[in-house]
Amino acid sequence: MVIPARCGNYYAEVYAVNIPNQEVRIALGRLTQKWLANEMGIDKDNFNTIAATLEGGDVEEFYESLSEFLETTVSFQIMKTQKEAIKLKESHYHFLMIGLLNSMMARYDVTHEIESGDGCVDTMIIPRALFCKSTQAIVLEYKYAESKEVLQQEAEKGLAQIEAKNYTAIIKKSKHVKSVLHLGIAFYEKDVAVVHKVEPINTKK
Repeated sequence: MVIPARCGNYYAEVYAVNIPNQEVRIALGRLTQKWLANEMGIDKDNFNTIAATLEGGDVEEFYESLSEFLETTVSFQIMKTQKEAIKLKESHYHFLMIGLLNSMMARYDVTHEIESGDGCVDTMIIPRALFCKSTQAIVLEYKYAESKEVLQQEAEKGLAQIEAKNYTAIIKKSKHVKSVLHLGIAFYEKDVAVVHKVEPINTKK
């Protein structure tokens, strides 16, 4: 689809594009993951370990794996820049999570910044009925805290936002999904807090 867009005194053509199929989506995800691992100088297998804990629904194990990953693997010196906007810092971690979760794309529809309910979901993960036995979807909301002391509070805000803005609206259309794992995740430099809630859906027979 071509959308005319004005640029100064001229009009330019802006194209709306989509990834054509699942094979290209997976290949693009792997390429992104490889690039991110190379940029950070880390083993991309670390990504797969964290994704596996989330796929298994073990929130405590997911928290511990993510916490260890941030503490021992990644350098976030850029996060120490006090003048940098909170929203921009939040986007750094969001991009990191995109890389961490890419290994799930073969069995799940993994989307980021998708509109659902009354807002835009940071990350939504829905099991693909033909390729995944799981019936649990996952919604993740990311926050960046101004200090380590308010990490838990910010994570709670993220969790509350998922429910307040009805982020599971799209997921409820997938009748094979029977529950949604809500995750509020807050970051501060190399520290992280994770809070969660499980919401049963599509329970009527």
